[in-house]
Amino acid sequence: MAVTEAYQIAMDAEVTFSDGTDRRLSDLWEKCPLLLVFLRHFG
Repeated sequence: MAVTEAYQIAMDAEVTFSDGTDRRLSDLWEKCPLLLVFLRHFG
């Protein structure tokens, strides 16, 4: 898989929020920039 293919798949992935709602990542930056942070829980 090429980097551009992986990028296209990742930018339109569906994520589940803490309130249980599902959204596509591409919907979140439709109107403004998005900062996505992955935080690993150590515990």
